[in-house]
Amino acid sequence: MRHYLMVRPAYFDVEYSINPWMDPGKPTDTRLAITQWEWLRDLYVELGHRVDLLDPVPGLPDMVYAANGATVVNGRALVARFRILAGSGFRTDPRAHDEATEFFGLPVVGLTLTDPRYYHLDTALTVLDDDLIMYLPEAFAEDSRRLLKELYPDAVIASSADAAAFGLTARLRERGFEPIGADLSELLKGGGSVKCCTLELRPAA
Repeated sequence: MRHYLMVRPAYFDVEYSINPWMDPGKPTDTRLAITQWEWLRDLYVELGHRVDLLDPVPGLPDMVYAANGATVVNGRALVARFRILAGSGFRTDPRAHDEATEFFGLPVVGLTLTDPRYYHLDTALTVLDDDLIMYLPEAFAEDSRRLLKELYPDAVIASSADAAAFGLTARLRERGFEPIGADLSELLKGGGSVKCCTLELRPAA
């Protein structure tokens, strides 16, 4: 059983653009976003996971993307404070890695993203289980690609087409996983999907 934190997209909208996926000129349907989100929440519960909810706040249309707010391990939460750097589209200061190491007492592996379409690590890499990840090599700097290859030689490698669709069903099935399709097309307008809407509350490693 996993333990998740989610936020209902009651005030979801795309009012500004802080990533290449967001276009304030395209209309959004909050009711549809809520329906898609409720399907995802219900799926987690049906699969036996615990889902806690935070109340949405007016004026915070991105609050539905709960995963972007913090990292939680063993009851300790390190809250994110994103900073958009001009011309790069990337939001994390490398010094935050040292802060996370000190705060959690766990090692942090720094990876450098180079493609503005993949401005968060979770848009280019995901953890599948204790020893397996999947990632898009072209989203990372050369030294980070070498490090990932060294640490995870058996990783599932995504193509550009896979990454653009935020998924690679056939490759996951080949590795023994059972992917479940989720239509979060409305929330994707804000640059997030299943992973971004789900903050996992992790026990001690």
